[in-house]
Formats: sequence, structure tokens, C-alpha cells
Amino acid sequence: MVILLSVLLAAALRVPTLDFLRDGPQGARRENEVTLRAAAVDLPGALRLLSEKAGVSAVTDGPSARERADLDVSGTLRDALKAIGDAFDLDAGLTREGVAVFRKRFADPATRPQMHLPELRQMAREITHLLKPLRSSDDPEAVRVGREALARSFTAGQVERLIAGDRLTVADLDPQQTALVQRIVTDHAVAGAYLECRNLLRALEGFDTAFIESAGASTSGGRRTVHLHVRLPGAWPQGLIVPLGPVALEGAAPEAKR
Repeated sequence: MVILLSVLLAAALRVPTLDFLRDGPQGARRENEVTLRAAAVDLPGALRLLSEKAGVSAVTDGPSARERADLDVSGTLRDALKAIGDAFDLDAGLTREGVAVFRKRFADPATRPQMHLPELRQMAREITHLLKPLRSSDDPEAVRVGREALARSFTAGQVERLIAGDRLTVADLDPQQTALVQRIVTDHAVAGAYLECRNLLRALEGFDTAFIESAGASTSGGRRTVHLHVRLPGAWPQGLIVPLGPVALEGAAPEAKR
């Protein structure tokens, strides 16, 4: 679920680059003189500077892996967008409404993998926020309660049809029953995803307390094989456990304790 939603969010944020927009109605604004000078500025600071000096709004599809950069450019708006993009490894574009849009291009191997920890935290936070209002209740028994309410709402005729093996379509239900079915389906579909995303967010927020530990070891021919995993406390009863698999360690096996 998390991977699917992150792909959809990334796809929704894709925008044309400058080359596709050079002939748009913002062409004249592109030729305006813009001067950007700043030392060791972060990406939000660079975008604020761009907004102040060029009079445009600016958005990105997430934080840059490059925390800070120096800016020293005097030229057109297009030059300013390119300078910020090169400084933070971003493609830059200007929409027809005059909004500067920056998206990751990952030309720098140091910015891979494509999602680093701050991004993962933000993604988990946003997905959790989106899923929370879709649930009808914070009660973990909401689905059971809804099923019982639906069963009590059936008329004698509906009960007879169900016992006879017939089916009830949505058209056979009254408005109250339809609303109950919708709530049950939504709770069933969303509740699990919401809890997983919430726990993932808690785990990512506690990443600084993560640790690597052994889940067991074996020795053969002087070589030790240790089964390792990473544990992130703060989510789920046992925390978030990420297996690293068996790792062979060279050297003599430790002597058994006497």
C-alpha cells in the first residue's frame, strides 16, 4: 500500500521541464533580470529568495538530499531556476500560471536511493493524514459493530432471501443499509492500511534509536554465519524489524563459555 501510494504521489508531481515551457505565456517573465546571492543556503531558503527577487511562487516534490549550497547568479528567470536546480540536483520548470516547480532528477549518485529518510517520514506522515478521516471511528471493533448493525437492519424478506441463497444487491437495500455497507467496506479497506502507515511513521521518526542485532548464529569450518536484522523501536509490539539476512564473518569462532 505504501509503495503504491508513493508511486501515485510521485507521478502526480511530474511536471514538464523548461524546454517544454519556453514558448508559453510566461516567456516574457523568463527574460526579467534576477539576481540571487546566498551562501550555504538550504532549499527552502533558496526558494524564498527566488520568490522575493523574481516575484514567483515555488514548490518542490520533496526535500533535496543536498542540505546546503551557494548561489551566485545574475541573469534571466530561466538562469535563476537553472542555478537552483543545479545546486540542489533538481529539474526546474515554470507552469503557465507562473509557478516555479522543482522535481528531483537524481543526476548525482549521492542523492540515490530516490527516497531518503526525511522524504520517507514526510510521505508516511501525509499518507497517514489522508487515511485517518476515511475511517468511521477510532474503535478497532468498528467493522464488527457495523456488521451487527447491518444484520439487525435486515427485513424479514431480506433474511428469507439470504437464507435461500439469494443475493442482495445495493439496489435491494434501503439508504440506511447502503450507508452501513459503505462504512463497513471503507473501514475494512482503510483501517489496516492506516495502522500500518501510522506504525511506519512512528518507526521512521524513531530511526535514531534503531539498532542492528543478531537473531542467531552458526559456526562451520572456522567461519561464523550470523543472521542479522535492524530493529526500529516505537512501532508495533516488537518494533519494525527489517531482516538483513545471513552474514558470514571471518575469523575463529568464540570459545564457548564455561
